[in-house]
Amino acid sequence: MAIDLIDTIGYVAAKTKRVPQAVLDHFARELTRWVNEKCDTNQTRAAKLLGVSQGHISAMMNGTRGPGLNAILALRAQTGLSIDELLGLGPPPAEAMIARFEASLGLEVARFRAEATRTLEEARTSAAKALPERPAISRKRRASK
Repeated sequence: MAIDLIDTIGYVAAKTKRVPQAVLDHFARELTRWVNEKCDTNQTRAAKLLGVSQGHISAMMNGTRGPGLNAILALRAQTGLSIDELLGLGPPPAEAMIARFEASLGLEVARFRAEATRTLEEARTSAAKALPERPAISRKRRASK
């Protein structure tokens, strides 16, 4: 199946003279993540592991040049991701799903905080209105107590 997918992308690229930018961008993100995490941001080391030049790594990371079949297969072997995931054609990675979930929780937490703050302020205001004002005690009277 992976080779069929590569053939399809190759066919689209041949007909349009371009790989879809979304595919290039997604691959660039995955490649950049791998280079940063596993190669300590060393593009030369990454190039040796993938069997391409350092300039090709840089161009792929910038999204200006597409990966070849060998680079895709080598990155697949290095990352353990499927080809679909590397090219952004598969299900979203777990990190993205978790980030979306955390973001939605963040909105709920913010709403809860705002509601709680408003309720607390309303309670303080109504309590202040319900209590009679106490007369001010003079300093002499305080000293005598």
